[in-house]
Amino acid sequence: MKRGCQILLLIVGFVLLAHLETMAQGCVQCRMGPSSNLEHGGNVARGINSGILYLMLIPYLLIMSIVGYVFRKQLSEKWMLIKTYFNKKAVTHR
Repeated sequence: MKRGCQILLLIVGFVLLAHLETMAQGCVQCRMGPSSNLEHGGNVARGINSGILYLMLIPYLLIMSIVGYVFRKQLSEKWMLIKTYFNKKAVTHR
């Protein structure tokens, strides 16, 4: 089983390295188009930057809400443990 995983990882690595040049082709066009438009007084680059920020916002908000929910849940469970501990202690000292 280990041998099969090693071979699979090796194949995936070769495929990713073989397509490295083709994956980099879009970066030049995405940079040159807006930058040349910005030099001539256009505002395409600002729109692309706003779109990128908008697309980044949704995953971050989703992750933050999940982490916040888990944190709040754990905090409320700990608070209940503390509350029951002190209630029991107050009952035994009376």
